[in-house]
Amino acid sequence: MASFSDVRLQPLTLVESGPSGGIAGAVRVGQAIGAPDVLFLDVGGTTAKCSLILEGRPQIVPEYKLEWSRFSPGYTVQVPVVDIGAGGGSIASIDQAGHLHVGPESAGSTPGPVCYGRGGISPTITDAMLVTGILDPENFANGQMSLDVAAARTAFQPISDALNCSIEEASSAVIRIAEANMINALKLVTVQRGHDPRDLSLVVSGGAGPMLATKLGRELSVKSTVIPVYPGVFSAWGMLSALPRTDLRRTLFGEVDNEGLEKIRSEFQNLVVQAEDHFNVSDVEALNLQFAVEARYQGQEHSVSVVFQHNDTVQSFIQTFHATHETAYTFRLPESPIEITNLHLQAEHKSDIIGMSEIPQMDQLPGDAMKGVRDVFFGSDHGWVSCPVYDRALLFAGCQLDGPLLIEEPTTTSLVLAGQVVETTTTGLLVITELE
Repeated sequence: MASFSDVRLQPLTLVESGPSGGIAGAVRVGQAIGAPDVLFLDVGGTTAKCSLILEGRPQIVPEYKLEWSRFSPGYTVQVPVVDIGAGGGSIASIDQAGHLHVGPESAGSTPGPVCYGRGGISPTITDAMLVTGILDPENFANGQMSLDVAAARTAFQPISDALNCSIEEASSAVIRIAEANMINALKLVTVQRGHDPRDLSLVVSGGAGPMLATKLGRELSVKSTVIPVYPGVFSAWGMLSALPRTDLRRTLFGEVDNEGLEKIRSEFQNLVVQAEDHFNVSDVEALNLQFAVEARYQGQEHSVSVVFQHNDTVQSFIQTFHATHETAYTFRLPESPIEITNLHLQAEHKSDIIGMSEIPQMDQLPGDAMKGVRDVFFGSDHGWVSCPVYDRALLFAGCQLDGPLLIEEPTTTSLVLAGQVVETTTTGLLVITELE
């Protein structure tokens, strides 16, 4: 979180600030369920963004490609995010070779998906969710608008004809491709960087995210899949739940020896003074401080970020660097000299932030929250399956339900698969795990 005066001086820090709010919120959700290691995914109308949080700290990658595309290399800026171009408004199409694609083109909010009835003509993931029964055409956005099922089905007819399958199967294929794109992005920040998804909890937000979350969680074999309260506006909540923060960086080239470590400590102390001035505090105890040193093997181009402790010795820092490098790149070079490139101080101002409200723990039966039953298409292998539909606002703390089922709320619909169980926590989170 930053003030208006701060961002006027550093407007580049606003790039992808929306998803950053979701990451801050995911840290709080992880704390609430006792899971410091979290994989976060936000799926909106046009894009999906993911981030890895370890020990309560989002993983910082120093580069982000702004306006990158297949036709442009973009602009490299130091704002990290993974953008895979597959959100609820991503358009499905058949190429000249007869292959099905989803995204990166998007219908956006205007004209939006075909089912919105606002002039959209190309089928989207949202249309696919409607055709397969995951979305209720009469209760979309808490009943504020109705969706045109017939128009969505008509839009999928060309894809159905090209693939020689039913409209439902074509819609299901679009959803599977979107899921595969997101799985690849989630693996990019986990498996490809040496982290096992089985050790993580998956927090999914955004209007489209909860409809896909349980399939992604099952594919990755995560510990649990978590749907936060009001997932459609979770990034906004995350911003309100985040402490004011500043990131200070300083270029420092040097060797890893006693003299180099003393130089690091001295420069970090200068950065701490800058942080105190930034927040107008005189006591360092008013700040949460995290120190990191960017270093690399001599001759390398890219550095890795290593957590720095002020009592680090040369030997302990070298060991930490080797382990961090091996996690990131699967190898270490014990005989190679190490050089320091940058220092990074993350400072948070301890202050009051919004909490997570508790929901009632009542003795009512889960069936009291049931709104009805809806048929959902689970692909050609399972076909149409009748699923109970629940109102999330009426689910009480401690409530447990076995899938398959749907949970509706004003900003999204959550899908729980057969073989999964969902439990509502005291703070209203939906925690979904596989039945043993």
